[in-house]
Amino acid sequence: MLESCKAGQFLDMKTFQKSGCTDCPKDHWNANGNDHACKPCPGSESVGAGLGKAESDCIPAAEEDEAEHGDNHKDNHNLSHAVALKISSILLVGLLFALNTNI
Repeated sequence: MLESCKAGQFLDMKTFQKSGCTDCPKDHWNANGNDHACKPCPGSESVGAGLGKAESDCIPAAEEDEAEHGDNHKDNHNLSHAVALKISSILLVGLLFALNTNI
């Protein structure tokens, strides 16, 4: 009896005796896990290994990078704003202190 593989995988006849199911490689997709091969993403689109379950999972490489690193970028962006706000506050307090002490 053939093993049923999940979408994003293919039925690898080379390793069938071991597991049968293998993740599609990077930049490939497969909606029907029982196929014997995965389909390549169109053009310069990309998807992570085992994550391509439909052709629509393939996205332009720049968007994939944003998807993978977007949260880190947002966190760094928010941290930069917090640091800038803190520095501005310190400078403002220093300026007010200097004005009050008649330097």
